[in-house]
Parts: sequence; C-alpha cells; structure tokens
Amino acid sequence: MGVPIVLNYALLSWRAPGLNADENAWLGFFANYVGLISAVCIALYQQYNQRKKDKEVEHRQRLKEEEQERKTNRSYLVLHDFRSNPRLNNIATPENSRLIETKGYQWLIEKLKTDGGLDQFTTSFIKLSHMVILK
Repeated sequence: MGVPIVLNYALLSWRAPGLNADENAWLGFFANYVGLISAVCIALYQQYNQRKKDKEVEHRQRLKEEEQERKTNRSYLVLHDFRSNPRLNNIATPENSRLIETKGYQWLIEKLKTDGGLDQFTTSFIKLSHMVILK
C-alpha cells in the first residue's frame, strides 16, 4: 500500500519536463492501484475456497469408493474343525497348505510316540481357509 505514496512523492510532487500530474491523476492512479490489489486478493481468496471445496469433494468421493469396495469385495476366514490322527494321514490338502506345529502339538506327538498310540489316537484340528467373494 505504501508504493503509491512513494510514487507520489518521487514522481508527482515535483515538476519535470513532460510530466503532467495533478490531484485527479493521482487519485485515478491510487484508485486503480487499490483496485488491482483488491482484485488480486479476491482472486486468491476464491482460488483458496475452490481448492478447499475440491479437496472436500475428492475426499467424499474417495470415501464413497472405499465403502463401495468394502461392500463388493468380501473376504472371509472359514474355520473348519475336524478330527484326525496326529499324522494327518488320508487328509487331502491343497498345495499351499501348511501345518502349524505348536508346542502342544509337538508334546502330543512325543507323548504318543512313547506310548505307542500314534496311529490309534485321534485329536481335533482346526483348518483355516480364506475365501474372497467378488460381486
């Protein structure tokens, strides 16, 4: 805001050859200068508001898409409890299946080996499988 005042004293307060300046010229210049600054401030404010609204709309759209994704792509864990001998003989398993041996399972195998009942005894197992349903 101080630039017009400096220009007034630097250029318009003294008379130079070819310089025609009076109060009306000064007021016109000052009004144009203030109008320019006001217009730039309004434009920046509008840009800020528009960006803020665009981000809100984008965020709401992303939330809608995520919710739709959750509704259409369902993932389930299936637990199947079954009984078998500890060696899991005659049990068909897919190629990517793994047996997770816990300390309790290892203790049971050692106990049955020493007692000689490994093939006659059955115990409970839990089969976990993952299922995805796409709609």
